[in-house]
Amino acid sequence: MHSFIAHWIDSLMLKDLDLKQHILKALVNKNFINKERLYIDTQMCKGLLFILDGKARIFSLSKQGREIDLFYLDAGECCILSANCVYNSVEMDIILEFMQDTKTAILPSSILHILKDNIIFQNFLTHLLTKRLSQTITTLNITNFKSLSYKFSQFALKNMQNNSLYITHQELSNHLGSTRESLTRLLKKLEKQGIVKNLRKEIKIQDIDALKNLN
Repeated sequence: MHSFIAHWIDSLMLKDLDLKQHILKALVNKNFINKERLYIDTQMCKGLLFILDGKARIFSLSKQGREIDLFYLDAGECCILSANCVYNSVEMDIILEFMQDTKTAILPSSILHILKDNIIFQNFLTHLLTKRLSQTITTLNITNFKSLSYKFSQFALKNMQNNSLYITHQELSNHLGSTRESLTRLLKKLEKQGIVKNLRKEIKIQDIDALKNLN
């Protein structure tokens, strides 16, 4: 069992050892491939999703096809939105997309219903809801009130690997809530300034200090 999961179960301080063993046996390990998606209104009611290795993003999709990233999940984090079957009065149109091949563990909804009266578990969910809400508000403020260059710099600093973003212009514009045309103009400008180099399905960062100073 992954140490992250073991620590989480221990933190619940369960006195019922049979329940603890029941939780351990109920955990389902599942791997997802890059760009695979889960939709809140269907798959996400399967339970609480733990990211063991990999990365995912949570985003909202408008009827016009515009995507707005809400927050990201890295290894060692869990998706509170996947527990919306516990809070069945919450309705939302949210999608989870894996940004690379990802290993997860899923705690089924049947276990969540058993744990929902546990005070420590309640506090855990409340803390996560508060954290995700704060992240979402911060992201929406950036999306609505910051320039495209600033949004690009923040995304690049968080997601680049070996000083590169391995992504198409269309995919990146979706992440940033922009049009592909506007993003392409920005990247051409940044390339002339020596900050990036545009390659096929790759944006190479050539001047990280200048990238940090974009506003």
